[in-house]
Amino acid sequence: MNQLPTWGQMSDVDKGAALLHLRKIEVEGREYARENYPADYLDHPELTALDDDAASDHAESLFDGWYDAERTLGIDEVDRLRALARDAVAASPDSSSEEG
Repeated sequence: MNQLPTWGQMSDVDKGAALLHLRKIEVEGREYARENYPADYLDHPELTALDDDAASDHAESLFDGWYDAERTLGIDEVDRLRALARDAVAASPDSSSEEG
């Protein structure tokens, strides 16, 4: 298997998807988030090809949890990326879930 994209190699939409997953872990717990809100990557072909568990593993590997992401990126950037991902998921034709 090829090396998966790093944070710097990901699109803003995919970054937002990872952050949405991390936030769900913080709010709902890891098990629930992984089952109901896995990282829903939309852009990078290697990320979109991942199954839910592998996508969640990748998202969780990017930061040491939600608060690390907030500290590293700043809340404005986190909010911007999450909004991009929410909008992209809502606009995708196969979208059946609402992320938050």
